[in-house]
Amino acid sequence: MSTKTVKTIEAGYEPLPGYVLEETIGRGGFGEVWRCSAPGGMKKACKFVFGSHDQSRATRELRSLERIKGVRHPFLLTLERFEIVDQQLVIVTELADGSLEDVFKSYRDNGSCGIPRVTLLSHLQDAADALDYLHKSYQLQHLDVKPGNLLMIGGHVKVADFGLLKDLRDVDCSVVGGLTPIYAPPEVFDGKPSLHSDQYSLAVMYQELLTGTRPFSGRTIAQLATQHVHSAPNLEPLPPADRVVAARALEKDPSRRFASCREFVEALRDGWNVNRVSVGGQSSLENALEVAAQAPVDDLPQLGLHSGASSSHVTQNVLVVAIGGTGAECVRELRRRVSDLRAVSPIELHSALIDTDMATIHSMRLAEVSERVSKCNLIYTPLKSANEYRDSGTDRLKTISRRWIYNVPRSGSTEGMRPLGRLALVDHGPVVAEKLSKSVEQLVESSEGRMPLVYIVGSIAGGTASGMFIDVAHLLRHFLDQAGLADTKILSLLATAPLRVDPHHPIALHDTQAAIKEIGHFLQAGNGYPGDEGAGWPSVPAARTPLRNVYLIAGSQDSRYGVRPSDTIAEYLWANANGCGELLAEARKSSSEEKQEVHAAAFRSVGVIPLGDCHRLEEKLLGPALVRDLMISWLGNPAQASKSANESVHRLMRRIGLYSDSVKKQILDHFAEKQVRFSTYLAQVKGQYMHEHPGEDFPSDGKAIAWWLELSSHRGEMDWLCAGWINSLYREISVGLSNRRIDLATSIETMRLIREKLATLTDEVCLAFPQLDDHSVAIDEVGPQAVQQRFVDIASCIIAKEQLHHLDASIKHLEERLERFGAILAIAIMETKSEAPAQNPWEEMPDEMQEQHPAVLKKLHDTTVNNLLVRPLNDHAANVDARFLIDEITPAAIDLIIPLVRQHGEAHFIRADRTIGSSVSQPDLTHCVIQRNEPTGRSIEATQYLPDVGDRLADTPVSIEEAVELVRPGLLALGGKQRLILIVSNEVERGQLEPQLRSIYEGAVTVAVIPGSDAKLIHEAQGIELKSIIARLTVLGGGNEQVTERLASRSDVKW
Repeated sequence: MSTKTVKTIEAGYEPLPGYVLEETIGRGGFGEVWRCSAPGGMKKACKFVFGSHDQSRATRELRSLERIKGVRHPFLLTLERFEIVDQQLVIVTELADGSLEDVFKSYRDNGSCGIPRVTLLSHLQDAADALDYLHKSYQLQHLDVKPGNLLMIGGHVKVADFGLLKDLRDVDCSVVGGLTPIYAPPEVFDGKPSLHSDQYSLAVMYQELLTGTRPFSGRTIAQLATQHVHSAPNLEPLPPADRVVAARALEKDPSRRFASCREFVEALRDGWNVNRVSVGGQSSLENALEVAAQAPVDDLPQLGLHSGASSSHVTQNVLVVAIGGTGAECVRELRRRVSDLRAVSPIELHSALIDTDMATIHSMRLAEVSERVSKCNLIYTPLKSANEYRDSGTDRLKTISRRWIYNVPRSGSTEGMRPLGRLALVDHGPVVAEKLSKSVEQLVESSEGRMPLVYIVGSIAGGTASGMFIDVAHLLRHFLDQAGLADTKILSLLATAPLRVDPHHPIALHDTQAAIKEIGHFLQAGNGYPGDEGAGWPSVPAARTPLRNVYLIAGSQDSRYGVRPSDTIAEYLWANANGCGELLAEARKSSSEEKQEVHAAAFRSVGVIPLGDCHRLEEKLLGPALVRDLMISWLGNPAQASKSANESVHRLMRRIGLYSDSVKKQILDHFAEKQVRFSTYLAQVKGQYMHEHPGEDFPSDGKAIAWWLELSSHRGEMDWLCAGWINSLYREISVGLSNRRIDLATSIETMRLIREKLATLTDEVCLAFPQLDDHSVAIDEVGPQAVQQRFVDIASCIIAKEQLHHLDASIKHLEERLERFGAILAIAIMETKSEAPAQNPWEEMPDEMQEQHPAVLKKLHDTTVNNLLVRPLNDHAANVDARFLIDEITPAAIDLIIPLVRQHGEAHFIRADRTIGSSVSQPDLTHCVIQRNEPTGRSIEATQYLPDVGDRLADTPVSIEEAVELVRPGLLALGGKQRLILIVSNEVERGQLEPQLRSIYEGAVTVAVIPGSDAKLIHEAQGIELKSIIARLTVLGGGNEQVTERLASRSDVKW
């Protein structure tokens, strides 16, 4: 049987008669393109589609070629011919000079942020003409518009690669594989392309080629698909006028885009006119954000002075139920404060933590090092796989949509999807109920009749707390009522997404909106909590709803001082339990409560700013990150330790004398003096032996000497040799750690390698002395000199074995000390990781500060290494734990960072003064520079707005002006009522701060003197209407309420 030979695609190959391949000019996932010589000496492009012609990709491309072969346009790439060769699709087209992607790369390589605007618009005009021609004349959509498919020929753009071309007149025109998700419009992911789909891709491409950034930041197909369908685009890198135009072209609803691609390009070119962007009488997302006005805010009356005159220091019993990572941060901070104050703590803290993430649970368990704080009740509620839910049955999960039960991510995490958070909670319903009930019982036992405080904390901007909060709140209400604490109110403090578009966390706005809608549902008089039969949870009447005292703390839009919602929540809880409780309870009362009025559903918010050290950037961001970097450098990388130890162990052993010749020399030197007076020495040995063995004959001299040496060694009389070696090892490790030549991981591995080599070294040392087969020769059988030598040989072998054995035990002990300290460092690193942001803030700092990081790290090392690393390793009595290390290193780190931040701030203002005026006249150039230095641009927010050093000393408390600005709750931008409270600890402090505050703040101010309390500002807000919050979140979410509806946590409630 004959076999058909498939020819290799290479230079010289002739796939079609007269078409000879010359060189590869492109290769992708679906094929490769060659330059070829065509009949008549013409140069053409020859594309080979991977796979057999009857496979999906080739079939799809073949169908597209049949559609396009009769279409002619100046800006469509000319198709010469296409055929099946050796069962492979071969396409011949005109040869291009390159692609728009090549042009973009060329400008980037020359230092530009992208293609100049005028040039780019000219190229897009060509592409728009070709695409509109396909749309209007043939009802065709390209569906794969991207820079690589726009080819350059003679200075113009020609549209190429029609592998995804779709005829919109087909009934079934769903899109299959092959699309480029970076540029794909949302309707394509739903399999419903439209006449305006290519326009969307063109808009994405425009921003990328102009600014070097894309409107959607996703890296995986799943991320990009989610962002295109659900998230608002980040158009900030574009010039302001372009943002309005691009916002319309990127509308989720194709019918709201421009009528054609050409109209879109013309709007960019000559529009710069906001008015022409309106669609159907409605403004675009960008326009809506720009014209949003602040709603009015009313001042609440000043509280009576009697409200804050409490000086009682009765210990307050507190239960904090934390949900998710943000809740865990709050509990950790409260536990730290209680632990630091020891017996004088104003709080007896009880806590429970519910989370789907074992890392959070484990981190909390590691933090429970103090017996002064009751252990946290940890409630681990992991998600299961879809198969596990299917196998175990779903009868108990009837309130959860099957869509979520059978679509649990492989990661096993909620990935920001709130229905998955509730799925995990319901699945573990009995355990959750049992442990919450236990937490309430413990609270009752310790309260001894006093009214406790009960809180729920978490973030409704994520998947866990957002999905769990409502059920947890009602369960807790039920158990408190059962325990006789019906009068105890539940105060919920929930972090929300910032009131801005965040392309990095697009789902957070929708999670927040869905959670607030559901809370609003249960705030209605007729909507009691139905419980959950599958989870075994009881119902709660609407009259007993625990949702009337819900605080929403929006994420900060300004990270200058590192104020996070978890900071605010922890500060408020601490103040409420630390002498300010009566005052804050009075502040929470609203006028509508007193008048029995009924108003629309509304929420509270709060801001708390301690009037202490102003260095929040240093304390909250840079400091913890630097401390963590230092401890990581001390600990080292175990994966690299083996290589480093192998390189250093031989050098170290020779330096301390742990090799055969050196050991022999040390022993011989020891016996040099004894050889001179050997007869006297031997007589002493004989006398001692006869004294300890009366009635026995004296054995041979050799055995007597061996007996005596072993006896002396066991008594430790020969340990001077081992002591010298181990002291040298301690010294070498201490010096190495001090000068950063080695780390703990390398030291531990080095000790292990030395112990491995000690057995071999013992044999080598004994072989270095003459072998003694018989120790029975008497002294009178040989000459005195021979006896002396024999004594030395016997002694050397015995001492070598004994001392090297002792050394092995000592090194093992040292190795264990190193490992224990390494474990302490690892725990400390975990704690600083939970205290610091996920991303190292040093990487977000300006280049000048980033460059100083290694030097600052070295200074911190030099300042702390001897007292906190070297000395504890050498001092057996040293008592060091993870929190001690963090607390000792942190002040030193902050002291080093403060002048660095101040220095950068001064330099920034000098540069700003010199450049003001010129920066405004060149917007495109300024825009490009910012985009090329994006991390610097973002991080400058952390430092450039610091007041001039003349206005505020770096080492003084936060100024009143800054505090008033920072303490204002972000949700007050939506209207409501407010009350500002100044808390001081004494009249002197009041006299200093109150006049400053009243001079800059025109509203009513309540001043309370509470002895023992830290000075702080508290800004209480109430009456922030639910409908206003929902309206703002809807705008920020691009009007895409379908996403919010899909994130409903229950399928049995009509929200």
